[in-house]
Amino acid sequence: MLFIENLTVRYGSIVAVDHVNLSVAAGEVCVANGEFGAGKSSLLKAIIGMVRSTGTMSLAGCLIKRPNPKAMASARVSVMPDGQSVFQQLSVRQNIELSLNRTLSRDDELLIQSIFPDLNRFIDESAYVLSGGQRQMLSFIRAVIRKPSVLLLDEPTIGLAQDALETLYHTVKRLAEEGTAVLALEQTNTLN
Repeated sequence: MLFIENLTVRYGSIVAVDHVNLSVAAGEVCVANGEFGAGKSSLLKAIIGMVRSTGTMSLAGCLIKRPNPKAMASARVSVMPDGQSVFQQLSVRQNIELSLNRTLSRDDELLIQSIFPDLNRFIDESAYVLSGGQRQMLSFIRAVIRKPSVLLLDEPTIGLAQDALETLYHTVKRLAEEGTAVLALEQTNTLN
């Protein structure tokens, strides 16, 4: 599904990612571990085209010469960036609808409820009122609700309580069983 060869990211003279090779097949969960500052976020940003990189990348057997976020989203590549990336001034519903680019359907609401039942009571509240762990789960829902073919997770478990961790694990496992290729970038090996 996702194949990367010799991917390198430089910020001026600083090499953030140095000749990374990896592949993630459909139905597989791949976890890349590294310390803070090891280049995990730069790797993710290079995959979706937010930073320039060198090397070769292909998606579902098609060579990607110049990745860009819009094209990757169209190819059903979904990203959960690190840092509880939600729009705090928008409601929970608006955050999710923004990710979908449409209003929530009943199926969407059922999926949200299955992943994070507690979030339903906040659905029309500002994301600002959520705890850090709840914002992290909202960020996760924004990534998975699009039913991606490739799911990229950057530090998905930071700040999550044990029950939310278990929900995240089960959801990632279910998505992989349904054929999603999952790449998780973590400091610890909690998803292994």
